[in-house]
Amino acid sequence: MYRLTVTDPNDDTNGADGPVCTTVTDITVTYTGPIITCPADFTAATDAGSCSTFMNLIPAEINAACADEFTIRYWVTGATTIASMAAPETLSTVNATAFNVGVNTVHAIVGTLSGGVFTPLAPEVSCTYTANVIDREPPIAKCKDISVFLNSAGQASVTAAMVNGGSTDNCGVTAAFICPTIQGFTGIFAPGNWNFNPGINGTLDTNNAPNSLTLSGSNSGPSSTPGLFQPPPGVLTTLCINVPASGSITFTWNYQSFDSYSSANWDRFGYSVNGVFTQLTLNDGPLVQSGTNTVTLNSGDVFCFVQGSDNVDGVGVTISNMFIFESTQLPCNFTCANLGQNDVTLIVRDAFGNSSTCLANVTVVDAIPPTLVCPANITMNVSSNTVCTWTSGSLAPTTYTDNCTVPPVLTYSILNPDQTVANGTGAVNAYVFAKVHQWLLIHLLMQVVIFQFAPSQ
Repeated sequence: MYRLTVTDPNDDTNGADGPVCTTVTDITVTYTGPIITCPADFTAATDAGSCSTFMNLIPAEINAACADEFTIRYWVTGATTIASMAAPETLSTVNATAFNVGVNTVHAIVGTLSGGVFTPLAPEVSCTYTANVIDREPPIAKCKDISVFLNSAGQASVTAAMVNGGSTDNCGVTAAFICPTIQGFTGIFAPGNWNFNPGINGTLDTNNAPNSLTLSGSNSGPSSTPGLFQPPPGVLTTLCINVPASGSITFTWNYQSFDSYSSANWDRFGYSVNGVFTQLTLNDGPLVQSGTNTVTLNSGDVFCFVQGSDNVDGVGVTISNMFIFESTQLPCNFTCANLGQNDVTLIVRDAFGNSSTCLANVTVVDAIPPTLVCPANITMNVSSNTVCTWTSGSLAPTTYTDNCTVPPVLTYSILNPDQTVANGTGAVNAYVFAKVHQWLLIHLLMQVVIFQFAPSQ
């Protein structure tokens, strides 16, 4: 508001003489500052081969009667930092900087420009909008073929790193894995690898493994039996395992309580991780319930299925064939049954869910020879006084052990002093040995000396 005062002295200046005349008028001036409007939020993809992008931002607009008297400056926060509120920049400067993948908040502020110096309006006139840069470019999966050798137990393992031939991604590879899934209660999750605690008299039924397991809670009699009832959480029947690698467990459960109180409140089912229980059944739910759950776990965690029971009337839960363990850390395991070439799929993934695959050839080799145990050396005389030969009866067998169960082929060779050879396979029972005045040797494949014979005198 402004006050205007007009005074006329009436001193004959205007041809009139009289008393002084003063007029006061209040004038109200309403100031409407500029209004700034930002464009709508938008999404852009990263440039090919890059984890960022350059883009031409749509400018904010000034709505004002004297819009030309104002200017707009910008700065960016979030995934990318460009300029600042204290030192904003022109839009062209912002556009000349790459925007990183992620959510970038663009700030626009109105001010005046004098002598090249930008001064924001007070009070502040500003707006914001977001530029969400996303990565849609899949990794480039690159495999390499390898050979692995079975150990003394006839086993070998292959990790993703062993067949990864240098996979790349514009934003970086975050996970590479092979054989990532175990479905059903098999392998490291076979029933024998779990620790079962029956509580009082709970049971574990593995007859349908690997498809499913059934865990039944403790049941010492009907509800009319005095002294048996245990209030929640009741008696705990548990099935636990040490998680071998970081990953997730997904399982479907089918629960049924036979509680005479017709309430699942007395028989509660769930799972625990490192002793922290998560209940899955609803206390006020029906006696028959089911569901599917996924639990994220770290290597070394203790994961348990937990069936609580009031110890009367019975309760059970079946964990079905939807039991799945997924992990980027699991290896592919090979045995003697996999000797030779095996195709393995390498999955490469980035942080934004993009993935690609390649095929590696893994050759499984058994390079450990059988271990042969030969019988002791023997000395034989000729068969009779009238012949100069000896015919074997039954020589002691050669025994062996091997890391694979496939029996090795035993090949026998008999050498005389002239180095002529009689060969055969199987048991050495009927070879004829000539009477000589030197040592005779019987050779086995991969074995230098099997038997040694002394000549008769």
